[in-house]
Amino acid sequence: MLGQHHFLASAIVVTAIAAFHDWRTGEIPNWVTLGPLCVAPLAHFAGRVIGGGSFQAGAEALGASILGAITCAMVPILLYRMSDGRAFGGGDVKLLAAVGAM
Repeated sequence: MLGQHHFLASAIVVTAIAAFHDWRTGEIPNWVTLGPLCVAPLAHFAGRVIGGGSFQAGAEALGASILGAITCAMVPILLYRMSDGRAFGGGDVKLLAAVGAM
């Protein structure tokens, strides 16, 4: 069963990889951000259903993950749009959305 500690550990690993790439190249690759952003809601769904929950409980977990991604991306998107990418880059926005989904 996937517990919260698995998702938190995944968020730490993804963030560390993104920080390393950003430090070395000045960019965060799409594979670091978009992969977890797509997989996290499905993992929340599967973890809930496999863990003995109903399909509805899995759908609620999936929806909460998507809502977390949207919520965590709202302020960075605003900063990105207001500053023409100088305050926050697109990779930063995608990273925070991925962390919110996890």
